[in-house]
Amino acid sequence: MIDDALERLTSALQRQQRAAERDAAQESVCVFARCVRTSNQSVANNTLTVINYDVIQADDLGCVALSPWRFVTPMPGYYLASAALLFMASTAWAPGEVARLSVFVNDVEYARLAHLQNIPSGVSLNVFLSGSTLCELEEGDTLDFRVMQASGATQTIQGTTAFTYCTIVKLDD
Repeated sequence: MIDDALERLTSALQRQQRAAERDAAQESVCVFARCVRTSNQSVANNTLTVINYDVIQADDLGCVALSPWRFVTPMPGYYLASAALLFMASTAWAPGEVARLSVFVNDVEYARLAHLQNIPSGVSLNVFLSGSTLCELEEGDTLDFRVMQASGATQTIQGTTAFTYCTIVKLDD
């Protein structure tokens, strides 16, 4: 009887130790990715479009897939997701028209990062959108950034690393 109790206690302590080691290993992993767009990307009028970043500047764990671009979370936790883009100068914008940038998780809009409306018309205008949000993600969730513009014409995301980029960082628990 005492031997059985001692064996159960030893087994429980070993399970706790393995769980603590697993948790410590996960906590020590730094998850981050930074991607940029170096070539222009067209965005059709009134069409939700994934921003296809074409250069991975940092991604130590291989979480990023290109074409279509997406980030796959390697472990659960809170992630800071940030993105920015610049539409090239255009005179196609008119008052009341919209440009917006969103983060999607598992193909569902998670957060609107930027929303610009009442853009002046009749002038050649660059439109810059940027934002960030905190996402609670599970292992295997997919995250991407999407843009929509309703200017009445196709617009072009400028492929320049200073203006069109994203960064994703897992925060410590």
